Amino acid sequence: MPAIAPLDRIDQLTRSPQPEAAWWVALVQALDRLEERILEHRANHPRLHDQLVADAPQLADLASTMDRELDVVGQRVREARTVVGEQAEDPSSVAAVSTMTAEVARKLRRWERKASDLLHNAYQVDIGGE
Repeated sequence: MPAIAPLDRIDQLTRSPQPEAAWWVALVQALDRLEERILEHRANHPRLHDQLVADAPQLADLASTMDRELDVVGQRVREARTVVGEQAEDPSSVAAVSTMTAEVARKLRRWERKASDLLHNAYQVDIGGE
């Protein structure tokens, strides 16, 4: 059985939050995987700004904004991980932690969609139209 993508795992966990220790552990693991995903974006792909400066300079400012947004999302993932660790197994914090973690996942999804749209515009629309 293939592994569940970290964003999908976060969705599963936050849709049915539970006060059991296993839920907290799974949430920490999913957040760790989100951070790894962000690091992969950085390591496996040149920063959007660097990639677009040469190919679509008119989009360089937007690419810089995207880089900064990814930095913010990465910081939110780390903050969520810290909160989850601090609140672990506190039944009264399950709902708040679940909501916060779901929001972090939404932010990363939103960033990934925007990055995909930016690259599409750069390579299909702008460069392809020249």
